[in-house]
Amino acid sequence: MRAAVEAALESNAVVQMSEEEERAAEARKRQARSGLLPQMSGQVLAANATVNLKAQGLDFSKLPGFSQFSPFIGPFNRWDARGYVEQTVFNWGLIRQYQAAGAGKRVTGLEAEVARRETVALVAGLYYGVLEAEARWEATEANLRLNQSLLELAEHQKEAGTGTAVDVTRAKVQLAAQRQRRLSDEVGVEEAKLRLLKAMGKGVGGKVELLDKLGLKAVPVLTAGEALAMAREQRVELETEAARERAARLQLSAVKGERLPTVGFAADYGSSGATPWDTALPTRTYGVVATLPLWDGGRREGRIAEQAVRVKQETIRRTDTEQQVEMEVRLAVKTVESAREQVAVSEENLKLAEQELELARDRFAEGVTNNIEVVAAQTSLEQARDRRVDALYLYNLAGVNLHRALGQVEKVYQ
Repeated sequence: MRAAVEAALESNAVVQMSEEEERAAEARKRQARSGLLPQMSGQVLAANATVNLKAQGLDFSKLPGFSQFSPFIGPFNRWDARGYVEQTVFNWGLIRQYQAAGAGKRVTGLEAEVARRETVALVAGLYYGVLEAEARWEATEANLRLNQSLLELAEHQKEAGTGTAVDVTRAKVQLAAQRQRRLSDEVGVEEAKLRLLKAMGKGVGGKVELLDKLGLKAVPVLTAGEALAMAREQRVELETEAARERAARLQLSAVKGERLPTVGFAADYGSSGATPWDTALPTRTYGVVATLPLWDGGRREGRIAEQAVRVKQETIRRTDTEQQVEMEVRLAVKTVESAREQVAVSEENLKLAEQELELARDRFAEGVTNNIEVVAAQTSLEQARDRRVDALYLYNLAGVNLHRALGQVEKVYQ
């Protein structure tokens, strides 16, 4: 099973998508951080221009002595090569956005861990599903061998004169039914293996052979209180919801922070002139910019109201998740208790069914009765074998669900 789980954690589509989402969250964090870091750029301008002074509102021809002055100037050259830098000094909204992005990255990491654990639980359950299908096929094989021996007994009794053709026909009907069931069980085994292969992220055209057999795997005996205490410490879902609520609150603070003034520094330095090689001179500008938001038509207040609703939603979701975890834990503990008792009952029922068949076969072999009792006992034995397989499968599946509910499924099955 550990090999199947490791393969799934490496190749399962859900796990891979969650890992990619982690990378996307890291990229979003870098984007949010960029607003707090220096913004640098460069520009080179080389142009040849003409200007119409009248288009600029200047008409010198109306001035005394300038009647012949032409409003057309140029052509002339312009050259400017310059570097620009801007740095945010204080912007509470950007600071909170960066913190919210960091919290979002934390949420994504926790969600990836949840995906890993859910994948482990899924693969473990499907692994037991293959074992259950194989055990059911093996039980049918045992039934076939039993039916064949009972058919031979019926034929022997007929030859000895203590049996009838009806007895032989009954035995053949039972044998044919088990052969038909074996075909169905073979399809069931193949289907279970295909489901496991898909969950492992391997091609469904591949082959998988399991070395284990369906049996009892140790499952801890816990009270509901003990299990709840463990789940509250180990369930990643609880931590995920708390982190998601914190990220929503930080985002709300970021939007509210847009109400506050911002302070920034801006500067440029470069060479400016008509040409870069004779008239160019170094020039620069630097200064501090303070911005005070006043009114944006109510857009910001609308965003604040929207984000406040999202915070409330996350609070509700966190409470619901806590209740969901408690429900899963209580149900898992009860299911394990019931499954453990079902296994014990099925084992006892199987022994009784075997004894019943042995007695019925002896009575038929001695000619005391026909094989109706044998067929009935045979049916009881087949049902007992099925119920034992069901009980073992449900017990192991209940163990997987309990470990998942406790938040330790990856530790147990990986």
